[in-house]
Amino acid sequence: MTICLSTNGQIVFHEATPPTRLIVATLNGAQILERDLPGSAWRRAGHALSGKHVSALLIEPEQRGVFAGIHDGGLYYSGDDGASWERRTAGIGIEHVFSLAAVRDKEGVAIYAGTEPVSLFRSRDSGKSWRVLPAIRQVPGTEKWIFPAPPHSAHTKAFAIDPRDPNHIYVAIEQGALLVSDDGGAQWRVLDAYDRPDDLWHHDIHRVVLRPSQPDEIFMTTGNGLYHSVDAGRSWDHVTDV
Repeated sequence: MTICLSTNGQIVFHEATPPTRLIVATLNGAQILERDLPGSAWRRAGHALSGKHVSALLIEPEQRGVFAGIHDGGLYYSGDDGASWERRTAGIGIEHVFSLAAVRDKEGVAIYAGTEPVSLFRSRDSGKSWRVLPAIRQVPGTEKWIFPAPPHSAHTKAFAIDPRDPNHIYVAIEQGALLVSDDGGAQWRVLDAYDRPDDLWHHDIHRVVLRPSQPDEIFMTTGNGLYHSVDAGRSWDHVTDV
């Protein structure tokens, strides 16, 4: 069983057996680790995508293919657990693929790719073709979306998808907004009840995690600390300072 580890990709796995293969995103490609048995020591087994800064890794739910989003390098797919890779960017007009997510819905498997500058793409054929979902750039306040470091471009940082409803999707924009969609990305709403006038950073959202047993409970990490909501983001407690 293969799982992966990356900053802006899949972070939670629910598998029937413990993993024996691990693909890790790095500044210089993807490192591949293996172990013989669960509980035994990991060993380095390979190195893929050399020279590429891997931002996000994702394992497709159905076919178990692996996707890699690259900083200023597009998107790659592996059908053999990371041994070989092919570029799959047809329909993605932005090279900096920052984040990845996948979900099963009524139409099959939907794969989402977030980019820098902020945009959102969806594929329903294992990444062979992609369709842009433009509504993510049509919410109020986009003129304030900016990242402090050059090139000062905000990015689609992370996804969280409600396990009860594949069309209920949260997206973190760094820096700019926490967004939610109830229709698979066709429309978006801004959730901003966490915002305070004295925040050090404007809507600096890093990661959104839903509690699996109660998805209306949300934990959100930001440049201003950790936040907690029990009502699907309508209200928040600021749990920690920076």
